[in-house]
Amino acid sequence: MPSESSFLEWLEAADILMVRDSEIRAAGWPSAFSLNDLAYLQYPDTTANDFRLRIKQQDARDRLIEAMKASIATGALKAETCRKEIKKAAFQAPQPSAGLGSVAWQSRDFDRQDEQRAARARYDAQPDVTIVADEVVTREAFAAWGGLPDQKQSEHVRAWIRPLGRAEEAHQGSVEANKVKRKTKGDLVEDWIRECERRAKDIGELFDRAKMPGTKAEFLELLKALDREFENMNTVSSLETYLDGRYKWSGGRPKSAKPLYARLFPESRILNPGVVLPLQMKP
Repeated sequence: MPSESSFLEWLEAADILMVRDSEIRAAGWPSAFSLNDLAYLQYPDTTANDFRLRIKQQDARDRLIEAMKASIATGALKAETCRKEIKKAAFQAPQPSAGLGSVAWQSRDFDRQDEQRAARARYDAQPDVTIVADEVVTREAFAAWGGLPDQKQSEHVRAWIRPLGRAEEAHQGSVEANKVKRKTKGDLVEDWIRECERRAKDIGELFDRAKMPGTKAEFLELLKALDREFENMNTVSSLETYLDGRYKWSGGRPKSAKPLYARLFPESRILNPGVVLPLQMKP
Protein backbone atom coordinates (compact mmCIF):
# COMPACT_ATOMS: atom_id res chain seq x y z
CA MET A 1 0.00 0.00 0.00
CA PRO A 2 1.63 3.28 -1.05
CA SER A 3 1.99 6.06 1.51
CA GLU A 4 -0.67 8.76 1.54
CA SER A 5 1.73 11.40 0.22
CA SER A 6 2.95 9.10 -2.56
CA PHE A 7 -0.64 8.32 -3.55
CA LEU A 8 -1.54 12.01 -3.72
CA GLU A 9 1.49 12.58 -5.92
CA TRP A 10 0.26 9.80 -8.19
CA LEU A 11 -3.20 11.37 -8.44
CA GLU A 12 -1.58 14.65 -9.49
CA ALA A 13 0.41 12.77 -12.13
CA ALA A 14 -2.73 10.92 -13.25
CA ASP A 15 -4.45 14.26 -13.81
CA ILE A 16 -1.51 15.43 -15.92
CA LEU A 17 -1.76 12.24 -18.01
CA MET A 18 -5.57 12.56 -18.13
CA VAL A 19 -6.11 9.14 -16.54
CA ARG A 20 -9.83 8.88 -15.82
CA ASP A 21 -10.26 5.14 -15.22
CA SER A 22 -11.08 4.75 -11.50
CA GLU A 23 -9.40 1.33 -11.20
CA ILE A 24 -6.17 2.59 -12.74
CA ARG A 25 -6.18 5.66 -10.49
CA ALA A 26 -6.80 3.52 -7.39
CA ALA A 27 -3.93 1.14 -8.24
CA GLY A 28 -1.25 3.79 -7.63
CA TRP A 29 1.97 4.40 -9.51
CA PRO A 30 2.49 1.99 -12.44
CA SER A 31 5.84 0.26 -12.71
CA ALA A 32 6.34 1.50 -16.30
CA PHE A 33 5.33 4.41 -18.52
CA SER A 34 5.30 4.99 -22.25
CA LEU A 35 7.79 7.47 -23.68
CA ASN A 36 5.02 9.98 -24.29
CA ASP A 37 3.74 9.70 -20.71
CA LEU A 38 7.26 10.14 -19.32
CA ALA A 39 7.70 13.24 -21.45
CA TYR A 40 4.47 14.71 -20.05
CA LEU A 41 5.49 13.86 -16.47
CA GLN A 42 8.79 15.66 -17.04
CA TYR A 43 7.32 18.63 -18.90
CA PRO A 44 3.61 18.90 -18.03
CA ASP A 45 1.33 20.88 -20.29
CA THR A 46 0.82 24.31 -18.75
CA THR A 47 -2.63 25.70 -18.05
CA ALA A 48 -1.42 29.22 -18.67
CA ASN A 49 -2.66 31.08 -21.71
CA ASP A 50 0.92 31.77 -22.76
CA PHE A 51 1.19 30.30 -26.26
CA ARG A 52 4.97 30.62 -26.29
CA LEU A 53 5.25 28.65 -23.01
CA ARG A 54 3.07 25.88 -24.41
CA ILE A 55 5.26 25.64 -27.49
CA LYS A 56 8.36 25.57 -25.28
CA GLN A 57 6.98 22.67 -23.22
CA GLN A 58 6.01 20.73 -26.32
CA ASP A 59 9.48 21.22 -27.80
CA ALA A 60 11.02 19.96 -24.55
CA ARG A 61 8.80 16.85 -24.65
CA ASP A 62 9.76 16.17 -28.24
CA ARG A 63 13.47 16.44 -27.42
CA LEU A 64 13.13 14.08 -24.45
CA ILE A 65 11.26 11.49 -26.52
CA GLU A 66 13.90 11.78 -29.25
CA ALA A 67 16.69 11.30 -26.69
CA MET A 68 14.98 8.25 -25.17
CA LYS A 69 14.44 6.65 -28.57
CA ALA A 70 18.09 7.19 -29.47
CA SER A 71 19.20 5.62 -26.18
CA ILE A 72 16.86 2.68 -26.70
CA ALA A 73 18.39 2.14 -30.14
CA THR A 74 21.91 2.02 -28.67
CA GLY A 75 20.89 -0.06 -25.65
CA ALA A 76 21.67 2.72 -23.15
CA LEU A 77 18.01 2.78 -22.11
CA LYS A 78 16.16 -0.50 -21.67
CA ALA A 79 12.62 -0.54 -22.98
CA GLU A 80 9.92 -3.19 -23.20
CA THR A 81 7.31 -3.60 -25.90
CA CYS A 82 3.74 -3.37 -24.66
CA ARG A 83 0.98 -4.50 -27.00
CA LYS A 84 -2.55 -3.29 -26.47
CA GLU A 85 -5.84 -3.57 -28.34
CA ILE A 86 -7.73 -0.48 -29.42
CA LYS A 87 -11.34 -1.32 -30.24
CA LYS A 88 -13.38 0.98 -32.38
CA ALA A 89 -16.94 0.13 -33.33
CA ALA A 90 -17.27 -0.31 -37.07
CA PHE A 91 -19.92 1.82 -38.67
CA GLN A 92 -22.07 0.49 -41.47
CA ALA A 93 -24.02 3.02 -43.47
CA PRO A 94 -27.77 2.36 -43.38
CA GLN A 95 -29.47 1.14 -46.52
CA PRO A 96 -31.53 3.81 -48.29
CA SER A 97 -35.25 3.61 -47.76
CA ALA A 98 -37.37 1.85 -50.37
CA GLY A 99 -38.66 3.82 -53.28
CA LEU A 100 -42.07 5.05 -54.25
CA GLY A 101 -44.83 2.44 -53.98
CA SER A 102 -42.89 0.05 -51.76
CA VAL A 103 -44.22 -1.22 -48.45
CA ALA A 104 -41.72 0.92 -46.60
CA TRP A 105 -42.83 3.98 -48.59
CA GLN A 106 -46.41 3.31 -47.71
CA SER A 107 -45.51 3.31 -44.00
CA ARG A 108 -46.18 6.63 -42.32
CA ASP A 109 -43.04 6.42 -40.22
CA PHE A 110 -40.42 5.36 -42.78
CA ASP A 111 -37.93 8.06 -41.59
CA ARG A 112 -37.96 6.47 -38.13
CA GLN A 113 -37.39 3.06 -39.72
CA ASP A 114 -34.25 4.42 -41.36
CA GLU A 115 -32.96 5.61 -37.99
CA GLN A 116 -33.67 2.25 -36.36
CA ARG A 117 -32.02 0.43 -39.25
CA ALA A 118 -28.91 2.60 -38.89
CA ALA A 119 -28.78 2.03 -35.14
CA ARG A 120 -29.02 -1.74 -35.61
CA ALA A 121 -26.22 -1.57 -38.15
CA ARG A 122 -23.99 0.18 -35.66
CA TYR A 123 -24.64 -2.30 -32.84
CA ASP A 124 -24.54 -5.43 -34.97
CA ALA A 125 -21.22 -4.57 -36.62
CA GLN A 126 -18.08 -6.24 -35.27
CA PRO A 127 -15.74 -3.70 -33.70
CA ASP A 128 -12.53 -2.73 -35.44
CA VAL A 129 -9.58 -4.06 -33.38
CA THR A 130 -6.20 -2.43 -33.84
CA ILE A 131 -3.11 -3.91 -32.18
CA VAL A 132 -0.76 -1.14 -31.15
CA ALA A 133 2.80 -1.82 -30.00
CA ASP A 134 4.17 0.80 -27.67
CA GLU A 135 7.53 1.03 -25.95
CA VAL A 136 7.44 1.40 -22.17
CA VAL A 137 10.24 2.09 -19.70
CA THR A 138 10.29 0.74 -16.15
CA ARG A 139 11.32 2.91 -13.22
CA GLU A 140 14.43 0.74 -12.73
CA ALA A 141 15.51 1.29 -16.35
CA PHE A 142 14.76 5.00 -16.26
CA ALA A 143 16.65 5.47 -12.98
CA ALA A 144 19.67 3.68 -14.47
CA TRP A 145 19.57 5.87 -17.58
CA GLY A 146 21.87 8.86 -17.37
CA GLY A 147 20.05 10.90 -19.98
CA LEU A 148 18.10 12.94 -17.41
CA PRO A 149 20.18 13.81 -14.32
CA ASP A 150 18.46 13.63 -10.92
CA GLN A 151 18.68 17.38 -10.35
CA LYS A 152 16.81 18.02 -13.62
CA GLN A 153 14.00 15.55 -13.01
CA SER A 154 10.56 16.96 -12.38
CA GLU A 155 8.81 16.41 -9.06
CA HIS A 156 6.51 13.88 -10.74
CA VAL A 157 9.37 11.80 -12.17
CA ARG A 158 11.19 11.88 -8.82
CA ALA A 159 8.04 10.73 -7.03
CA TRP A 160 7.75 7.79 -9.46
CA ILE A 161 11.39 6.75 -8.96
CA ARG A 162 11.48 7.37 -5.19
CA PRO A 163 10.54 3.78 -4.12
CA LEU A 164 13.82 2.56 -5.64
CA GLY A 165 15.76 4.85 -3.33
CA ARG A 166 13.86 3.57 -0.31
CA ALA A 167 14.57 -0.03 -1.27
CA GLU A 168 18.27 0.78 -1.71
CA GLU A 169 18.38 2.50 1.70
CA ALA A 170 16.74 -0.53 3.32
CA HIS A 171 19.25 -2.85 1.64
CA GLN A 172 22.22 -0.73 2.75
CA GLY A 173 20.81 -0.61 6.27
CA SER A 174 20.58 -4.40 6.32
CA VAL A 175 24.17 -4.72 5.07
CA GLU A 176 25.44 -2.30 7.71
CA ALA A 177 23.47 -4.12 10.42
CA ASN A 178 25.07 -7.42 9.40
CA LYS A 179 28.50 -5.80 9.54
CA VAL A 180 27.82 -4.59 13.06
CA LYS A 181 26.59 -7.98 14.21
CA ARG A 182 29.64 -9.90 12.97
CA LYS A 183 32.38 -10.06 15.62
CA THR A 184 36.10 -10.52 15.11
CA LYS A 185 38.10 -13.21 16.89
CA GLY A 186 39.52 -10.46 19.09
CA ASP A 187 35.97 -9.58 20.17
CA LEU A 188 35.27 -13.26 20.88
CA VAL A 189 38.41 -13.58 23.03
CA GLU A 190 37.24 -10.60 25.09
CA ASP A 191 33.77 -12.14 25.46
CA TRP A 192 35.25 -15.41 26.79
CA ILE A 193 37.56 -13.56 29.19
CA ARG A 194 34.54 -11.75 30.61
CA GLU A 195 32.69 -15.05 30.90
CA CYS A 196 35.68 -16.48 32.83
CA GLU A 197 35.54 -13.51 35.20
CA ARG A 198 31.80 -13.88 35.71
CA ARG A 199 31.89 -17.62 36.38
CA ALA A 200 34.94 -17.30 38.67
CA LYS A 201 33.11 -14.72 40.74
CA ASP A 202 30.03 -16.96 41.00
CA ILE A 203 32.03 -19.84 42.50
CA GLY A 204 34.39 -17.70 44.60
CA GLU A 205 37.47 -18.21 42.43
CA LEU A 206 40.06 -15.60 41.49
CA PHE A 207 40.46 -14.77 37.80
CA ASP A 208 42.65 -11.80 36.88
CA ARG A 209 43.22 -10.87 33.25
CA ALA A 210 46.43 -9.11 34.29
CA LYS A 211 47.68 -12.40 35.79
CA MET A 212 46.14 -15.05 33.61
CA PRO A 213 46.24 -18.61 35.00
CA GLY A 214 48.32 -21.29 33.33
CA THR A 215 49.66 -20.76 29.84
CA LYS A 216 48.43 -19.32 26.57
CA ALA A 217 48.36 -22.84 25.15
CA GLU A 218 45.89 -23.91 27.85
CA PHE A 219 43.73 -20.86 27.16
CA LEU A 220 43.76 -21.70 23.45
CA GLU A 221 42.68 -25.25 24.32
CA LEU A 222 39.77 -23.78 26.29
CA LEU A 223 38.72 -21.55 23.39
CA LYS A 224 38.83 -24.46 20.94
CA ALA A 225 36.61 -26.48 23.29
CA LEU A 226 34.09 -23.64 23.67
CA ASP A 227 33.92 -21.81 20.34
CA ARG A 228 33.89 -23.20 16.79
CA GLU A 229 35.54 -20.01 15.54
CA PHE A 230 38.78 -21.27 17.11
CA GLU A 231 38.57 -24.92 16.06
CA ASN A 232 41.18 -24.54 13.33
CA MET A 233 43.56 -22.36 15.34
CA ASN A 234 46.49 -24.63 16.19
CA THR A 235 49.31 -22.34 17.34
CA VAL A 236 49.77 -19.89 20.19
CA SER A 237 51.28 -17.38 17.77
CA SER A 238 47.94 -17.33 15.88
CA LEU A 239 46.12 -16.64 19.15
CA GLU A 240 48.50 -13.81 20.06
CA THR A 241 47.33 -11.94 16.98
CA TYR A 242 43.98 -11.41 18.72
CA LEU A 243 45.21 -10.75 22.28
CA ASP A 244 46.51 -7.25 21.52
CA GLY A 245 48.49 -7.21 24.76
CA ARG A 246 45.31 -6.90 26.82
CA TYR A 247 45.93 -10.07 28.85
CA LYS A 248 49.12 -11.01 30.75
CA TRP A 249 50.57 -14.43 31.52
CA SER A 250 53.48 -14.99 33.90
CA GLY A 251 56.67 -16.55 32.56
CA GLY A 252 58.45 -19.66 33.76
CA ARG A 253 56.48 -22.80 34.58
CA PRO A 254 53.17 -21.62 36.03
CA LYS A 255 50.63 -23.85 37.70
CA SER A 256 48.30 -25.52 35.22
CA ALA A 257 45.01 -23.70 34.59
CA LYS A 258 43.20 -26.85 33.50
CA PRO A 259 41.66 -27.58 36.91
CA LEU A 260 40.29 -24.01 37.06
CA TYR A 261 38.97 -24.14 33.50
CA ALA A 262 37.37 -27.50 34.22
CA ARG A 263 35.50 -25.98 37.17
CA LEU A 264 34.49 -22.85 35.29
CA PHE A 265 33.37 -24.68 32.15
CA PRO A 266 32.36 -28.25 32.97
CA GLU A 267 30.59 -28.41 29.60
CA SER A 268 33.94 -27.99 27.81
CA ARG A 269 35.07 -31.52 28.91
CA ILE A 270 38.54 -30.22 29.68
CA LEU A 271 40.31 -32.97 31.59
CA ASN A 272 41.09 -31.93 35.15
CA PRO A 273 44.45 -33.47 36.07
CA GLY A 274 44.18 -35.79 39.03
CA VAL A 275 40.58 -36.75 38.30
CA VAL A 276 40.13 -40.40 37.47
CA LEU A 277 37.40 -40.99 34.89
CA PRO A 278 35.21 -44.07 35.44
CA LEU A 279 35.77 -46.92 33.06
CA GLN A 280 33.31 -47.04 30.21
CA MET A 281 31.78 -50.48 29.69
CA LYS A 282 31.74 -51.63 26.11
CA PRO A 283 28.30 -52.59 24.83
